[in-house]
Amino acid sequence: MGWPLPYHDTHYLIRRAMTIDQWATTISGFLAIAVALSAGFRWLIKHYLSELKPNSGSSMNGRLKKLEEKIDCLIERQQEIKIDVEVMKAKYEN
Repeated sequence: MGWPLPYHDTHYLIRRAMTIDQWATTISGFLAIAVALSAGFRWLIKHYLSELKPNSGSSMNGRLKKLEEKIDCLIERQQEIKIDVEVMKAKYEN
């Protein structure tokens, strides 16, 4: 028997009324797609959020904190050098 042809009189678009088994198949197909998408999003969110948890510096959050500390240290050092340069300029001008 096989699949019905598109213009055959038993095609579900021509009858315009879906049977219960066709509704069940359609709804279960949509549900399967929705479950797969939600599982994929959950997996992505879980792994992205795990990068933000501190775990002795190997996460993204730990690396950002280390970078912030280094930047703060560099800013302090830059200010010290600026003061030293101003002192040397004052000595040179006098």
